[in-house]
Amino acid sequence: MNLLRTTFFIVLFSYSSYAQIELKGVVKDSSNVAIEFANVVLTNQKNEIIKGTITDEKGEFSLSAKKGVYKLSISFLGYKDWVKEITLDDSFDFGIIILEESKNSLDEVVVTAKKPVIKRKVDRIEFNVNNTILSEGDAWGVLIKAPGVIASSSGSLQIFGKSGVLVMIDERPVQLSSDELKNMLEGMSANEINSIEVITNPPAKYDAEGNGIINITLKKKKSLGYNGNVFSRYTQGVFPKSNNGGGVVYRDDKINISANYNFGIGKRNVQENSNINFLNTQGDIFSSWNEDSDRNTSYLSHNFRTSFDYHIAEKSVIGMKIVGNISPKQQVINKTKTDVFNTQNELDSLFVNNNSSDRNVQNLSYNLNFTQKFKKKGQSLVLDFDYTDYENEGNQNVNTDFFDSSNSFNRNEFFTSDNKQDIKIYSSKLDYTQPIDSTSYFETGIKYNSIRTNNDLDYFNRDNSGSLIFDESRSNQFIYDEDTYAAYLSYNKDFKKFFVKLGLRAEYTETLGNSITLNQITDNDYFELFPSTFLQYRLNDNNSFGFSYSRRIRRPNYSLLNPFQFFSSPFSLIEGNPFLRPSFSDNIELSYSLRNKYFFTGYFNHTKDPFTQLSVQDNQEQIFRYNAVNLDSNIGYGLSFVTSFDINKWWSLYFDLNVYYREYEFIAPDSSNELIKNNNWNFDPYLWNEFTISKENNLSLEITAQYFSPKVQGGFDIRGRSEVSVGIKKKMFQNKSTLSVYVADIFDQNKFTLESNYAFQNHIFRENPENQYVRFSFTYRFGNTKIKGRKRKDGSKDEKNRL
Repeated sequence: MNLLRTTFFIVLFSYSSYAQIELKGVVKDSSNVAIEFANVVLTNQKNEIIKGTITDEKGEFSLSAKKGVYKLSISFLGYKDWVKEITLDDSFDFGIIILEESKNSLDEVVVTAKKPVIKRKVDRIEFNVNNTILSEGDAWGVLIKAPGVIASSSGSLQIFGKSGVLVMIDERPVQLSSDELKNMLEGMSANEINSIEVITNPPAKYDAEGNGIINITLKKKKSLGYNGNVFSRYTQGVFPKSNNGGGVVYRDDKINISANYNFGIGKRNVQENSNINFLNTQGDIFSSWNEDSDRNTSYLSHNFRTSFDYHIAEKSVIGMKIVGNISPKQQVINKTKTDVFNTQNELDSLFVNNNSSDRNVQNLSYNLNFTQKFKKKGQSLVLDFDYTDYENEGNQNVNTDFFDSSNSFNRNEFFTSDNKQDIKIYSSKLDYTQPIDSTSYFETGIKYNSIRTNNDLDYFNRDNSGSLIFDESRSNQFIYDEDTYAAYLSYNKDFKKFFVKLGLRAEYTETLGNSITLNQITDNDYFELFPSTFLQYRLNDNNSFGFSYSRRIRRPNYSLLNPFQFFSSPFSLIEGNPFLRPSFSDNIELSYSLRNKYFFTGYFNHTKDPFTQLSVQDNQEQIFRYNAVNLDSNIGYGLSFVTSFDINKWWSLYFDLNVYYREYEFIAPDSSNELIKNNNWNFDPYLWNEFTISKENNLSLEITAQYFSPKVQGGFDIRGRSEVSVGIKKKMFQNKSTLSVYVADIFDQNKFTLESNYAFQNHIFRENPENQYVRFSFTYRFGNTKIKGRKRKDGSKDEKNRL
């Protein structure tokens, strides 16, 4: 049996181009529960393996071969092998195949073969990193390597050049801002991840919010008993960082309990340089500023997840989940020196800005869910209740010393601010699935979201006596409420070679923003329909074609709607806009899969009223603003190619290439009212190689290379960047532990340079985050994995709104 399993995994994804006759079946246990990932192998009379596959989540399998006499073998851990000789002369359906449980209890079986790295489904791309060095790092490092995903240093994400991406964990949205999301995923171990799903055109079941979804699916325990892991990770960049934690899972026929916790501590460094040329009304430079900044962020974070599922009856499951992200101590110290030059490029003056801030963040999410399955296969009812409590409290001190050209002290400015943000999110949803026949079913559901936010910002200035004076002109209180009512209907039909998925979602939204200090109220109520279509045609085992269309909405997050002015220096501020409009996009994709190995996707999208933060230099006041604005439009189209395969027994390869065009159109943020078109073509290749150095010693090497061509985003031109990284991994102690070393960005070329040069804007920013580092990781797995228990899926699938 062990020899059969090993041989099977070696040839699992070898496809014969001469397949003609199909045989299929469904594998279940004695309790009539489907068995997923069972090994199915077809051998000839010489005992040579002809084809191999694994059963899907429904226990189903399908193989194709030429006419002849064969032996079909089915095996799964904890069950007796099922073997049958067959004469194949026409398509054959075995129906239900029952596997008998083995009387022998196996403490542990180690499977060293990998699943396919990439898989194309009808509505998503699945990226699997099991047994790679990436799985020994953090979750953020895995996410940004997924097909078509591009990340900025601050944590904002794009899919194939589209911004406004929603990140989910097990189909539950992560209620964090972009920088908080990045911090959380950097503190989450990648060995908890099963796969990354890139959903560029989400179906009707999901919220219409966002231009795409990245869903992180976590590993789910399928065997009885308990197991777990502990890990320790040390990273050395400019400063050291560490992350330690672990998780345990227990499962029997009635309950399923899991708990994960990790603790992160360290300091991050970002070095920045910028040049700002202030222009007069004729467009001539009258003052130039050169800024050098060094920002250090000390952090302490606790991340935990716990879940409990209980079978109250054979087909009824009640569950509860709690997810927490607590950062009780985050301190940012940013020191900036600015040299001011006159028209003759002579030093006119300088000032030094010291910005220090402290922040405490608590984000807790609670879920209660109930799943009821019925006698008819596939019929189910799922009910979810969710509550999210987000609190962000902090303060900031800004101290600026001014000097003349001879470095003599002139004056000092000091101000401080206290900021508090309180957000409550209540959500409930009901999903119902009804099979029509063996090849079709429909889904329907309703959902209600209620969001309540309260934001307070108080500024204080220091007078000559050293006393703090309340600054009413900068202070504010902003309350924002949002309610969304949604319903959807989806129809799915499989015609063997042709698959259809049609959906329609309706959402009605009510918003109310109240800037109390400014005595300004804004409300916006709207009803919208969001259709979606997915078509897939399977010509044969080696060729399939797909088409998809969806309409999406992107609502401004709360920080963009908040009219507060956040000053990082006397001359730099971020300002929200309560009058921002939601943006709407239409997305079309054409896909082609060759031999389930080569994946091509052509796409087009058009977005009306996209919103972003434009960097705007006020030439008259010599102040730099980041303003939240709606642009006129954004279009993009391109082609992606993804493949993964084994070149030979010791070399595996994954390649991802995106070529696309992106264009933004907007009115210049000054009195000229000039129409600006910012556009370019993009070329983004990514190559990942894995080499088996020693199979006997479980030693492997990985080398990755990635290039991002110059890009545009809103009013920014972003220069090209690249990264080459290498890692080595060693498995020890009967494969129960893994030790890895990873060196990121060897040549230190993954730096960000952003430039705005249009109308009366002339500035450039250079940012050098800690993308170059060395990481040491150790993971130890413990517990038992005995016979397979009753298979069931998590009963709750929730999509909440955004923070």
